[in-house]
Amino acid sequence: MMRKSAALILLATLIAGCSPHPPSPDERQPSNDGLYHLPKDTANVRFVWSAEPGIDLTTGPAALVRAYRESYEIAFLNQDLHAAYPGFERATDPKAPARLEVQNSYDRAGFFRPIINNPNPDYMGYHYGTIYFHMLSLRQLDDGSWESRYCEGDYSLFKRQADGKYRYYDQSIWKLDDNFLPEKTSELRQIRFDWEPNNTPSNPAAPSADLEKQPPQSGPLPAPTRDVFDRWRIIRVEPSMALSWKPCYDKMPDSPEKRMQILKSVLDAPPPLPAPVPGWPAAQKG
Repeated sequence: MMRKSAALILLATLIAGCSPHPPSPDERQPSNDGLYHLPKDTANVRFVWSAEPGIDLTTGPAALVRAYRESYEIAFLNQDLHAAYPGFERATDPKAPARLEVQNSYDRAGFFRPIINNPNPDYMGYHYGTIYFHMLSLRQLDDGSWESRYCEGDYSLFKRQADGKYRYYDQSIWKLDDNFLPEKTSELRQIRFDWEPNNTPSNPAAPSADLEKQPPQSGPLPAPTRDVFDRWRIIRVEPSMALSWKPCYDKMPDSPEKRMQILKSVLDAPPPLPAPVPGWPAAQKG
């Protein structure tokens, strides 16, 4: 279904309680404070997460899942791995020992990291809108690694077009006609990740703080200002084409029919942005 030679994404939506139209990225000034900020082309993209009861999105492995998936989207939309959150490239190093045993066609196809092979794809440009996620499960496996299943949706992610209108950001991938089934605007993903021991040759400069001991990763910011991956390694990602979409059918804020309506919308102005959920902590002063 969706675009991404690397991963089919579910779709996102407009929700109540949104802020006024965001400033154009052209009006934003580059930061010299040494902290991470969303790149200009994706400065007006927001991530909104929800989860099944019992899953705390702000701590431990769940925060890692958020950081990985949000980073993937930012790198993909900017066609630049360096645009992702700090630590993303280290956490997804395809040569890391933890990954050598699980190399597979999904990784080579770009499901592990976005493929950066087209400097000017049609979907590049100034993006506005929301990508929604819903975490279905989070569990520790017998070998100590973790696994999570989650739904994704980007149907309310828009791009400013040459005519000044705002449309779904990747018009080239979808044939928006009656042959497209609305229920497939909701997709399922699975990710596996593990904690790499200290002092390994492959990761000598990794931070030493334990993510599970860090303060809750929530707050007003749309992205973390620092590296939150620590020694976590992503060791396997399964794309939605290998999984069923049915568990995600009703996990988005909008019905399949409403999602399809939003996907086909043509807007005169950028969509209003919700606050990020759960968001990331504000930078510490001093």
